[in-house]
Amino acid sequence: MKQRLFFFSLAALVFFYFKNAFGIGFFKDDLFFLNISKANSLVDFLNFFNPVKSFGYRPIPIELFYYLINSLKLSFLAIHVIIFAVYLLGIIFLYQALVLLTKNKYFSQIVIFLYSISFIHIFQLYAAWNFQEVCLFSGLSFSFYFLLKKKQNMAIVFFIFSLLSKETAIFYPLLLLTLQFAKKNLKLKLNINLKPKFFIIISLLSVGFILLVKYEIGKFAQNPLYAIHLEPRLILNNLMWLGLWSFGLPIYLPDYMPSIFGPPLPDFYKALATINSRLYFYILLIFLAVFFLSLIYLLWQKKHRKELLWLIIFCFSFFTIFNLPTLPTIHKTMIRLTIPLLFISLFQAKVIYILFKKRKIGKLVAVTLLLLYAFWNYFGTIVHESASTYILESAIYFKSKAYFDKNRTKILKNKYIFLKDSKKIINPWGGSKKLNDTYWGQNFVQYQFPEKKLTMIYNFQEPIIPKNAFVVSSSKLLPYKTAKNQN
Repeated sequence: MKQRLFFFSLAALVFFYFKNAFGIGFFKDDLFFLNISKANSLVDFLNFFNPVKSFGYRPIPIELFYYLINSLKLSFLAIHVIIFAVYLLGIIFLYQALVLLTKNKYFSQIVIFLYSISFIHIFQLYAAWNFQEVCLFSGLSFSFYFLLKKKQNMAIVFFIFSLLSKETAIFYPLLLLTLQFAKKNLKLKLNINLKPKFFIIISLLSVGFILLVKYEIGKFAQNPLYAIHLEPRLILNNLMWLGLWSFGLPIYLPDYMPSIFGPPLPDFYKALATINSRLYFYILLIFLAVFFLSLIYLLWQKKHRKELLWLIIFCFSFFTIFNLPTLPTIHKTMIRLTIPLLFISLFQAKVIYILFKKRKIGKLVAVTLLLLYAFWNYFGTIVHESASTYILESAIYFKSKAYFDKNRTKILKNKYIFLKDSKKIINPWGGSKKLNDTYWGQNFVQYQFPEKKLTMIYNFQEPIIPKNAFVVSSSKLLPYKTAKNQN
């Protein structure tokens, strides 16, 4: 009964924190995936699993998911219900797996609580094209649970599911091997028994998957954002910011910090202009101060020192390992913290759990930390909804779709759609330039008008209006003002 109440309360909290996800429409990658995930025959459907692609080989959360959206004409409510359902199932299975592994319900509940409500999940739950992260997380949770339940065939099936969701799953065998090593050689009380046959199978699957997507990896490396740069400074800088983000610092902080050892730029304080941003930032700082003082206190005690040091090494090692694909690239983002965040949550939960086992002051500090964590993540969610621009992108989509639906008959008589900018742009990242980013080039017009081959022309790229063009002012499609004098 208590366990059901815990999950019901946690699910309610997750829906409360991330409720605005249910109003998010399509934008950017969504539009591309919707266009490529149409199958008119069995051959088209099977081609979803063809690894020779110019984009990420993630057929389950991309082609299959968007195929269902297209074929069943799923509403945005249904789409996000599916995303949340898969996420919450992953949470439940992860909890059960942690209980099996540690035989400690209270510690497992703290881990799940910290992980579930982190504002970082905005970047996985809001945009449908990040369903790949949710599938990766839940697939590995299912696999780990079935492994501990000694149902190895099911564990392998869900590991394959994870590989087909995102390539980050290749590090899973190394995690299992480390847990088995820790049990045998460090005498840690972990309820895991990794069979050699199972380990060999999943290791071969990981190696085989890398070879399978070698072509795709080569394609990605040609993109400047994803090109590999084996520069120690870049790698350490990325690891540092990913770590700081995992502990709660805002996504926009690197824009205001020319050096981590110096004060932020004056514009940083403008980011604290709203009450929500101030509450988020100041409560976070209090939490971090209390948490690290508590950690120092526990490390000072010989009783907990060895256990905590081993946990710190384990958690930060696998935080780094699961971030390896990101570290040597210019493009770092909170989206990829889905799995790495688990190890930060484990580390934080252990400190809080040890405090809980102490006398009244320890329990009081532990409860205070949990309350502070809940509050700063609530306000952090509000702040990062805006910082992520997902709500803005969605507003552009809905306004644009309504306009083009209204003018569909007129538009279909033309060959082009010309997005005309006003002469005096206030926002340099506005007008047709912003629409090009949200529409992902030609993907919006292909999605909106599948019955005819139309070309979208953006004024910031092409100043001359061609013949047979339906002209629309870009300001009519944006939910904010972009120019002083509208044409």
